[in-house]
Amino acid sequence: MIDTQRWRRVLVNDVLPRRLKLTAVASGIINNRRYRKKALELARNNSAIDFDRVKSFVDKRDYRNAWSTIYYPVVGDYIDTISEVEYYCVIEYSLNHILYCDLVNGQKDYRALGLNFPMLPTVAFIREGKLYATLESEPIEPDRDYVAKPAGIDSGAGRAVTVVSGRDLPDRLDALSRLSKLLIVQPVFRGHEFFRSLNPSSLNTIRCMTLMDGRQPRLLSAVLRVGRQDSVTDNFDSGGIAIGVDDRGCLKDYAIDKDLRRHQHHPDTGMSFAGLQIPHYRSMIDLCLEAHSGLRNLGVLSWDVTLSEDNAPVIVEINCSNQSINLHQAANPGCLIPLSPYRVGWWERMKHVWSRYPTNSDLRVV
Repeated sequence: MIDTQRWRRVLVNDVLPRRLKLTAVASGIINNRRYRKKALELARNNSAIDFDRVKSFVDKRDYRNAWSTIYYPVVGDYIDTISEVEYYCVIEYSLNHILYCDLVNGQKDYRALGLNFPMLPTVAFIREGKLYATLESEPIEPDRDYVAKPAGIDSGAGRAVTVVSGRDLPDRLDALSRLSKLLIVQPVFRGHEFFRSLNPSSLNTIRCMTLMDGRQPRLLSAVLRVGRQDSVTDNFDSGGIAIGVDDRGCLKDYAIDKDLRRHQHHPDTGMSFAGLQIPHYRSMIDLCLEAHSGLRNLGVLSWDVTLSEDNAPVIVEINCSNQSINLHQAANPGCLIPLSPYRVGWWERMKHVWSRYPTNSDLRVV
């Protein structure tokens, strides 16, 4: 006998809202218009960018030349690029099985997914005004500060990230729940003095992008992200800036902001970046490469990684979709060209969307 209630739940809670949305994303229906619009907005916001030239390329759907024109003022040359339309509509979901992206983005508690690399602990979730402790979590201490940030589809770009004390947390659950349907709670992380010196109020990280090339991951690009005064995050949308990092862990001589404007110094502190050496840089990159080698069906990942006070690398977040490729290409020109051959057709991407939904154990390489 058919359980009609069960199948109704499957259709209403899984197939229709989730699978159809993922179909629209992986097929480019959503992202194509989104990133065409973004290219024009960037050209409008930055007077140094030739808007008419960008628009003419966008109208002809010549997105590579459109984005090459966008990067020209900050890079100083017309470079070969991966356009955002090309990357987000085809390459990203050719390399990353979209259901695995959905699993990772929706969880954010990486230890619950069975991933055991050094990472910031998640002590609780907030859903619908209620606080839920995670498995094997430490108790919330009244005198300690915690960060509440969105998970799932609301995560990313530093939106709605809030610092709250353990004592005030129970009284703010309803207000926090209005910011997002699901939030994770983590202790405030002080980190290494080098990263704190760049901007004390924010958690400053290295964003490194890795590609699974065959069976071994490789580093494509690394940038140092630094927040602005009084901001708790280093995200572009919170006003943060990004500085390219070379193979030795030395910073380049300019930073960029979300409108791809060039800065020779930190806008608030006046600190110069040129030649600064990131301590223990190689150990942070090696941690990301090692962690990527233990993941399945996620070919290109962006890692936010930093250092603890005792010089140990710590992963703050994994990004497997919407990976902000513009900051890499503007800070490290040409770094993403190796992604050009990695793409599959529409039908292959659709098979990924409608295949069996993965479990936590499916994510890991055993």
